[in-house]
Amino acid sequence: MPILVRRWLAFNPVAIMTALIIADLLADPEIAPPGISIALVSAVAAGIVGLISRSRFLTLFVGVAGFMGFSLIL
Repeated sequence: MPILVRRWLAFNPVAIMTALIIADLLADPEIAPPGISIALVSAVAAGIVGLISRSRFLTLFVGVAGFMGFSLIL
């Protein structure tokens, strides 16, 4: 397989995951009583942790725990 094709295919998992996350955030957001999207707040928290830590596990943990925590709090 040509190197250009391999390089292009390397971006597919990231593009697919981004499309799934954005579609989920925009399709039918779960809105808490104060008018805050729980999924959006969790995604922002996970994104910040991911940028700082560069750890996939920690990012996933913060996203899931944040969603559960914000669901209980809000």
